[in-house]
Amino acid sequence: MSYTIFLLLFAIVLGILGGIFNLPFWLIIVAILGLSLIRIGYIFYIVRLSQNIETIHKFLEKNKAQPVYRHLLTVSSGSMLEQRKAIDTILEKNKSKVMQATYKMNRALLVKDYTLAMQEIQPIAEKPLGQYCIAMIYALQGEHQQAAQIALQQPWQHATVEAIIAYNEKSPQYEEKKQQAIKLARGIQRYMNLYFFKDLENMPSD
Repeated sequence: MSYTIFLLLFAIVLGILGGIFNLPFWLIIVAILGLSLIRIGYIFYIVRLSQNIETIHKFLEKNKAQPVYRHLLTVSSGSMLEQRKAIDTILEKNKSKVMQATYKMNRALLVKDYTLAMQEIQPIAEKPLGQYCIAMIYALQGEHQQAAQIALQQPWQHATVEAIIAYNEKSPQYEEKKQQAIKLARGIQRYMNLYFFKDLENMPSD
């Protein structure tokens, strides 16, 4: 049962109970709004704060009709073709500058076209997200000095870039830095980091 249907049934039941027990109309409205706020809070917690990968995965499965969540599932278990199709769907449905730049960059990274990835992220290059993406691209293509020079806002961003560099350099500290990058992230970012590093480790060398 979808949440919309559940909320509708809940409102109907409250209306019936309100008629039977002569409850004030404002109390029914407050109850419906309260339930909606709880739902919004739950979604915010999963997307931004949760540290439980299994809980996040279940949330993504339940909401995979939404293109962004479906893409995350393809990152965890889909083929490159499935990831490409999911990205194309996002680009078709969401025309915002941030989404277009980010997912066009992701599409280029699927085929390790770092030059194109850098071009695609330029529309948001001055934003914090853009700076992080640029640092990642530099790190992935082996330009470690340039990657390290970019000022990043979030600790997990620093840790992710450092872990990529450690992987490229075959550093014995790679595993420690990878785990740090995952543990510092929260919500779907933690989920993304976990599967990003799995993909990185399975990526064929040039």
